[in-house]
Amino acid sequence: MSIFKRISTLMVSALLLIPTVKSASYAADEPDLSDDIVSAVNALPEWIPTDFSEAMEFDAKYGCTHIEGKYVCCVFRMNSDKDNTKNFYSYNPVTYAEDDCCIMSETYFSGISEKPDPSDSTASEEYLAALEKLHISERDAEYADTKLYYTVDVYALEPGTGLDIYWHSGPQNYDPEYSRGTHLSFYCDDAGNITEDDIYGWVPDCMTEVYDYISANGMISVKNNYAVYCSVGYSPSLKFSQNGIPQVRDFLSYNISNPQLVPMMGDKVANVILYTASKPGTVTMNFDYSGVSCADESSGRITQSFRFDYDLKPSMINEEECTPLVPCDCNYDGVFGISDVVTLQSWLLGTRDIPKPENADTNKDGVIDVFDLISMKKLLVKGTGEYTGLVDDPQPMLAIFYDNFAWGRAQDVTFYDENGNMYQIIYNGIRSNNEKNSYDSLVEMREGTEWYNDLLDMMKNENAKKGLMPDEILSKTRNLSKDISKHLNDEFGKNYVSRIDYGEYRIYLIGKDTDGKPVFLNIYCTGDSYGWIDCVEIQNYLKELRYSDLPVEMEFIDMLVKYHSKEY
Repeated sequence: MSIFKRISTLMVSALLLIPTVKSASYAADEPDLSDDIVSAVNALPEWIPTDFSEAMEFDAKYGCTHIEGKYVCCVFRMNSDKDNTKNFYSYNPVTYAEDDCCIMSETYFSGISEKPDPSDSTASEEYLAALEKLHISERDAEYADTKLYYTVDVYALEPGTGLDIYWHSGPQNYDPEYSRGTHLSFYCDDAGNITEDDIYGWVPDCMTEVYDYISANGMISVKNNYAVYCSVGYSPSLKFSQNGIPQVRDFLSYNISNPQLVPMMGDKVANVILYTASKPGTVTMNFDYSGVSCADESSGRITQSFRFDYDLKPSMINEEECTPLVPCDCNYDGVFGISDVVTLQSWLLGTRDIPKPENADTNKDGVIDVFDLISMKKLLVKGTGEYTGLVDDPQPMLAIFYDNFAWGRAQDVTFYDENGNMYQIIYNGIRSNNEKNSYDSLVEMREGTEWYNDLLDMMKNENAKKGLMPDEILSKTRNLSKDISKHLNDEFGKNYVSRIDYGEYRIYLIGKDTDGKPVFLNIYCTGDSYGWIDCVEIQNYLKELRYSDLPVEMEFIDMLVKYHSKEY
């Protein structure tokens, strides 16, 4: 999802926790401040900016935010040509009682006026003094960016409270392409310690922080779920390439330079880029850096390999540790399966590209043609490597049920057989049951074999919607189904309430017990509540499902992962 949509989602979630919302008001709009707030403003520490020059120095040293003692100070570099809207929300996470913690909100302009008449000595002295404070010469004053200004907001957080600040259009401290919306989040624990828990709590957003970050972590590093690239140079240019599975993308990318009232050519610029992966795997990333190098960085190519785990957390590895290409993997998803045969067939018809052509040369004769397609179909039947081939009489192995009985009786059943064939059919007690892709009774997962017979009947139903399971999870699902007996005593973990009248998705693993009797195992649910089975092997399998195209809402697996790792 886009950055703007992601940030908007975060704020919508925050609003659900806060019964009332109050926009921050500037001090100029509220002249009748209480004695306590006036006293607090007068007692503010010296590091909090009180004019434009100090705000610019703050920007160069701390970036947008700084925390010290009980104060949070946010200094935003703005442009009068831009439309910027800000809201802040303060809340107590225990009682949800709103508490206005903004004790100062000021706007500072540079104050550069037109050059006075030299005959007016008093005005000339004041003009030169103002320029000196801004560290610009009289000659450069005419080039100053008079549209630049700063807003300074100071918050005093009480123990056990939090603060969220949302910019609908981001400040100029951040890259304009990213900053259509910016979300900052702070929390003060019961001991009075304040932490910034948004991404800018650790991502450098000023030159000082970039130098410190590179000194501590190097140009290439990992942090949380990101591979991080940082560099400093003169007029730098970066070309990025990658090889491996998964594909990575830049989640956050922006340039940083020292704040300048008078634009200067050839100043140092920092690149900060955060990369995220689409699914688990290994990938080699190439960073081709060009431009005039400085003492802090060197130009040329930097190559680094990464492994992204089930939670998409990266670790740095040697290129030799990367997973090699899988033979016949035409669509480059890391496994061989039915979709690779479809990809090659489409390529031969001229309707599709092949990401890795060398993998399509199945018979290794140096030519990609119909004979490779024939060889691939033979491998598909008998199996190769991790792919175990086709089953002559495929049985159900995974089912996804959606039930919603809040406003009627509605059920959607999607299940897969051992060859990865998908069958989807619906029941809706409100609609007429003679509609296409419908059946006339609910499937109930309970003791006995009636549910299993229902699924077998659906496999023969000509109205069932057909599809294929993604290749990357087919073999793993089949293996879990085959070994279902060893998991029948695994218990379902704690359920967490999420929404009301939303219905419920349930995922069932299906197989045969040691006596050959059909059995099922509920391994995951989401909707009105969410939870998963208390088994690490199956939990890791569910984490992989997050990155597949299965027709089920999997977002709450992320929450379960965080609860399981005690991150919440």
